[in-house]
Amino acid sequence: MNKKKKSVIWIIGMIILLISCKEKPPVTTIHVELKDLNIDSVAYYVSRDGIGAYPIWGWNRIGLDSLGSAVIKIENPVLNLILIQPATSGFSRTASLFILPGDKYTVTLSTSDSIPLVIIGKDAKVQLFLNDFDYRFRRKYQTGHGDFDQLYSDTDPETILDHFELRMQPDLQKLEAIGKPGDINEIRYKAIIDHVTFTYLKELLSILRQRSYQRETSSLGHYQHVISYPVNIREKAYQDLLAELFKMYPYNLKYFMVNQNYIELLDSYLWYKSLGDSLPVSSQDEELIVAEKYLEPALYELCFASEFGKVSLKEPFSAVERRYDQFKRRFPDSKYLPGINKLLPRLHEIYSRYSPPDISPDTVR
Repeated sequence: MNKKKKSVIWIIGMIILLISCKEKPPVTTIHVELKDLNIDSVAYYVSRDGIGAYPIWGWNRIGLDSLGSAVIKIENPVLNLILIQPATSGFSRTASLFILPGDKYTVTLSTSDSIPLVIIGKDAKVQLFLNDFDYRFRRKYQTGHGDFDQLYSDTDPETILDHFELRMQPDLQKLEAIGKPGDINEIRYKAIIDHVTFTYLKELLSILRQRSYQRETSSLGHYQHVISYPVNIREKAYQDLLAELFKMYPYNLKYFMVNQNYIELLDSYLWYKSLGDSLPVSSQDEELIVAEKYLEPALYELCFASEFGKVSLKEPFSAVERRYDQFKRRFPDSKYLPGINKLLPRLHEIYSRYSPPDISPDTVR
């Protein structure tokens, strides 16, 4: 064998060796235990690369052993959010964790009212705070008891902003009492602070948007004791309020993006921008026009991908297929494509059930 051939073989060998030795992302390990629940699996959702893209990143299932335990292992190079819940209906507890590379946790979920959740691992106290906060926020909507009176009755923009900041303070103070950066991993601590802010901000924007469509004062659906007042969102004072909110809390904050429902905040931002330009957003195609105008490319890709998690009976399934072809041409190597491909059969089923095949957007507007 001549020297040239030997050299080529050596180079190929080195390339193979380098590929095989390429460092894999650190693994986060979560040992899950269920108490007093006779089921065979747990479901979990996890963001990827620090991006919450539900339902593109769907729920996964993992079976339990005879002792009601399972081990979830995730290649996890950056901070992500994982949600874990028993794969059964009627169980209101979900375990949430902000996980970092190499983390190891034991999570125990129980039907017990006194100790429904136990977390063992790094920064367990702030992880428990996160879960308590999320649970209380969900219960507010389940029971109809909370700060709804202010949220739906405040009509002065300055008061709305003041009350928004005041509502967050007890939770932020409680978090500060648990620990501070230095005692707690600074990345995780910042992510939980931003999670609290994100949750309150998303709620306020959603309610303002809802009230902007109202024509008259009325009781609030399921919560008859709450009176909702309409707002003229195009008034300068309200436009200034929205501008101030997004100045104080930019839509593209790094740890906002990791939240499961991040796309809802993104939708609210695009709604705000469309108001300023008087752009129509009555269809998914129009939403994407606004998104492309105002979002950086990576978030436009996320926004486009998230359209496949929505259903609009204003259009036939062929419109979904058209957008799918556009997405593939625009983002042929998108990390969201596998998730979109899983969603398409379900979308087709929904559209075929509720949308006549000859329906067109023009006939229903």
